[in-house]
Amino acid sequence: MRELNIDATSHLLTLTTVKKEPIESFNRNGNPTVPGNVNLLRDFVNTNEAAVVNNTYDVPLSLPGTTTAFLGGKAHTETAGHFWDAAAGQITNDNARHIISLNTCSGCHGGEGKTSIGNLINDPAGVSHNAFLQIAPKPFGTKATLAAFLTGDPAQPDKMFNVNDPAGRPPVWKFNDLLRRAEDLEGLVTVSCRSKLLNAARALSFKPVRMTH
Repeated sequence: MRELNIDATSHLLTLTTVKKEPIESFNRNGNPTVPGNVNLLRDFVNTNEAAVVNNTYDVPLSLPGTTTAFLGGKAHTETAGHFWDAAAGQITNDNARHIISLNTCSGCHGGEGKTSIGNLINDPAGVSHNAFLQIAPKPFGTKATLAAFLTGDPAQPDKMFNVNDPAGRPPVWKFNDLLRRAEDLEGLVTVSCRSKLLNAARALSFKPVRMTH
């Protein structure tokens, strides 16, 4: 997977870096792994833990204070259960490990987002979806299917799609991204009849999700 931008001068699509995914060799699941690189990923996440948890971080082109290239030029299409981590347990915050992995293309389309609701056992909704894809293309005239990461799981009481942490940590992550977007939009545009000042403050403090996909 690659990222392209429109060049301001030529107006043509040009290749650029992927914005939230480090080079594959920094991941303990990367192939091949450069010795020591997983420790650099660990240090980056642990040092920037607050920014990662708040989703205000960026993956720099190179690691601070070094010339070591860090930001990926492409995102590899990995296995269905793929996720990002340093050596097991070395990223100290469960949320930080999850967010750094979910914000990568390969993690979101792999083990973090579990893009197939068909992975659920005894799914009463009977919804199936092609693994890896958020939107599965269908033949002309047939409605495309959306991943459970986007739609949630209608079989669950809270309509959320539950994903066990792929790194084996305690949290169960819940997804229903279309619902999240609807709630964000409603919170942004709903006008409070009681307080215009409150509504203005809500609009000014609104922060969109800083994911790149």
